[in-house]
Formats: sequence, structure tokens, C-alpha cells
Amino acid sequence: MTEAELVARHVSLDGALHFRIERYEDGRLALGFEESQWHVHSDMLEPKGRSPEQVALALADDLLNDRLVIVIQTGEGDDRYSILDTIEDELEFSGTYARLEFRFWSGLR
Repeated sequence: MTEAELVARHVSLDGALHFRIERYEDGRLALGFEESQWHVHSDMLEPKGRSPEQVALALADDLLNDRLVIVIQTGEGDDRYSILDTIEDELEFSGTYARLEFRFWSGLR
């Protein structure tokens, strides 16, 4: 992610993951893992009557409380960390990666 104001940063108990929420100059929020270029903007998620900041904080809460699965795709020096959408999407996208690993924030696999 590019340089922006840090809103929140979380480190998993095993120290393997670092999750950030950042605010860009235009006010948009981005959420992502420091270990990867993957990120998502809160305005792209289902707002359901909530502000982008409420959406971002809710997603972070779900992630930190093991309600979302993290996908780690390892390849030739270009690992990708993301939040699982569907298994089918991950398998389709993973063509360039040698290995898929699924885990929760707590470290459970």
C-alpha cells in the first residue's frame, strides 16, 4: 500500500501477520497485510448502511476474531496474503503460485 495515514495496525500473536488500516488523502480507507501488496478499499465492500470506517473496523474485527480465513499464496518470491472470498476464486487465481495455505488470525490452520 502507498504512504497514507495509519488508522490501525494489528500483529498476530505468532508475529507472522501484520494487518493495517490506512486512510488516503482523499479519505478512502485501505485494509491489507504488510506482507503483501494485496489490499481492499472499504468503499468496495458491502456498506449495509454503514460508513466506510465502520465497514473497515467491522472487517478488522471479523479478521482478528477468526471469523475470516486468511489465504497465503506462496510462489517464486512473490507471496500474496489476502482474505478468502471463495475457494473456487482462490484456486482459479492461484495458477501462478506453488502453494496455498489457509489460516486464521490466531494461527489455527
